[in-house]
Amino acid sequence: MPVASKINELAARKRLLVAESDLNRQALTLELCTITQKTARFERWALLGWKAYPIFQFGVRLAKTFATRKHRSDSSSRLSIISRSLQLAGVVLRALRQ
Repeated sequence: MPVASKINELAARKRLLVAESDLNRQALTLELCTITQKTARFERWALLGWKAYPIFQFGVRLAKTFATRKHRSDSSSRLSIISRSLQLAGVVLRALRQ
């Protein structure tokens, strides 16, 4: 009889561990859903930034071209200011990307 009681005890322990494992799986699923919801906004903004970066890069090149061709001596011109601003934006975006 001691063997039968040991088997019953082990079977009960197994059922307990299976139930605990199921609860842990449910808790993990809930936590992952929460993390996914909280990071969704950041993912949308990051994707938008990733798509907009080539446009900013093109703007920087275009502004540089206009600034160097037309206003070489006037450093306070609007195109020069735009060019410097777009260069700064490009540097910031590259730093954020790394």
